Amino acid sequence: MVALESVGPVGLWGEPAPRVTRAVDPHACAAAVSMAAVESMLLGGAMVWPQARLVAPGGTLHPRHYTAPAGPWGPATVRDRLDPVAILQRVRAGCAVAWDEAHRWHPALAAWVWGLERRLSARVSANLYRTGPEGPAFAPHYDPQNIVVVQLDGRKRWRVHAPVVPWPTAAQPCPPGGVPPGPVLLDCVLKPGDLLVLPRGFVHEARALEGPSLHVSLSVLPWTRIDLARAGGPDADPAVVANRAAIWLDLGVPGGGLTDPADAAAADRLLDELVDTRQPDLVGALTDAAGIDRLTAGDTVRPRRSLSRVGLAGEDPRVVAPGRTLTFPAVALPALQAALAGPCRAGALPDLTPAESVTLARHLVAEALLTRA
Repeated sequence: MVALESVGPVGLWGEPAPRVTRAVDPHACAAAVSMAAVESMLLGGAMVWPQARLVAPGGTLHPRHYTAPAGPWGPATVRDRLDPVAILQRVRAGCAVAWDEAHRWHPALAAWVWGLERRLSARVSANLYRTGPEGPAFAPHYDPQNIVVVQLDGRKRWRVHAPVVPWPTAAQPCPPGGVPPGPVLLDCVLKPGDLLVLPRGFVHEARALEGPSLHVSLSVLPWTRIDLARAGGPDADPAVVANRAAIWLDLGVPGGGLTDPADAAAADRLLDELVDTRQPDLVGALTDAAGIDRLTAGDTVRPRRSLSRVGLAGEDPRVVAPGRTLTFPAVALPALQAALAGPCRAGALPDLTPAESVTLARHLVAEALLTRA
């Protein structure tokens, strides 16, 4: 559907030039994330600020221009609810709509984010943007993270310029009014299903063509030596460009794959924090829990799509998952590694008897770490 499989550590961590990948199936994107569905969410009266915000050519509008007064919602009072009538009027007048962290409520975007987080061992988020052909809603600007743009509906022209800040970090955001663009490196039109990779620091601007456009920006925040220093590693001066270069930390390897002991300890802390703070995949978890007693040795289970990480707490294995850390007996380490690495039979986990294996599999299903395949 979308060529997200082309986005890997080499493609982003190597800080390449911007590139475009054309869609294999242009119609599949709309089936996953349609203009009609997101407009229904926007105008349905259930969203609150800041789930969505409006952007005019002069900048982001204050929410008082498109939120309703506090009002009842069952026995409670809701504040900052989006006012559908005000939003409709503002969008018709040329405002763009931005849905920040849209993966928190859109299932397809959540699946894309989970997939990229597993592949890249990094923090990923998804912002949706609906813009009209009236003009660019955002001035030329750069981002301190890598951006993967997926065009979902309509057509949009992108112009990408040379960086003005080499390898910016979160501590070096683009000024609110943008930056003067330099030489054009890429001028392209994205159609539904097309993908544009924008490495951090490249200045860019975009404009919808003919009609409304809908795209998602998948933000990928790379690790740097500055992150390692924050987590207790050796000091790293942010002013030194080399310290801002991306480094690869492997979620599935102790120490992230780094060999220096101080770096490895810091990497473990960063990766555990990453997993702990990510959005959990709990789709169907209540149904799974209700049917745990029916899970048998011959049933196949698989890891849930959100991140998890097996490590050691002293001599005992532990599993870090979104919002929780679980510890297990030492004998369970090979079984945990196998269960969380891919599909497996509930009664065939290594180093355990079939009965012990089923007991562990049921526990992992109850904790929403595994689900039926």
